[in-house]
Amino acid sequence: MKNRRSIVLTTIIAALLCAFAVESLSRARTAGAKNVTTNLVVPFDESIFNPAAGEVVHFAGDVHFIAHTKFLADGSVLVSLRDDPFFIPGTGDITGKRYNLLGHDRFQFGFKATDFPFTVSISCNEHIQNPGSCNDVQVQFMVEFTVQKDGSVSAKYVEDGGDNTP
Repeated sequence: MKNRRSIVLTTIIAALLCAFAVESLSRARTAGAKNVTTNLVVPFDESIFNPAAGEVVHFAGDVHFIAHTKFLADGSVLVSLRDDPFFIPGTGDITGKRYNLLGHDRFQFGFKATDFPFTVSISCNEHIQNPGSCNDVQVQFMVEFTVQKDGSVSAKYVEDGGDNTP
């Protein structure tokens, strides 16, 4: 009876030690790595010349960006960005026609964790969807992303040498 109790007790202690060892190893593997996700809603308010229609179109709406910041154990930071597919409505200044600005981009960049705040400007490609036509027009905009020390990211559209009107 005494042998049986000591075998059961030894088995329980061994199981607890194994569970503790597995937990410690998994924590050691992720030590120093931290992940932060930031959801951004960036206002977009621009007038763009549409050469396919021969008029300036004013677009106003919000773009939703998702930023994943990962702090790696080696001191580097990896940032992945994407904007959700979006449709921003616009109106032509001559005809009053309705247009959509379409976009969906993905980006990834890295830097050393000593460089905070870290700012990068990225060119995003959008398309003006022309009603009743297959003649979409590609336009580019610069978006400035800033990564803070806590891993959060902010963004804003910036002018890159003038607006997009002729």
